[in-house]
Amino acid sequence: MDARAERDLIGENREDDTPRPVVAAGDVPAFVTKQMISLLDSAGLTTVAEGGDVVVSTSLKRFFVTETNLYAAKSRSP
Repeated sequence: MDARAERDLIGENREDDTPRPVVAAGDVPAFVTKQMISLLDSAGLTTVAEGGDVVVSTSLKRFFVTETNLYAAKSRSP
């Protein structure tokens, strides 16, 4: 579930005096789902789309990066 307030906004570029928004070109929840499946698979778990023994559900609360001369991202909710 995508629980973010601004679903298209994924970051902000602050390299110039005026910050510029960075928006997603694709489906952010689908991207995060694909990455989570990859992480679970690489940890040795077998993932299936349906009919599994365990169901994992998530809520996407934050997906944002601030770009200056470095990238800064947070992986936890505030």
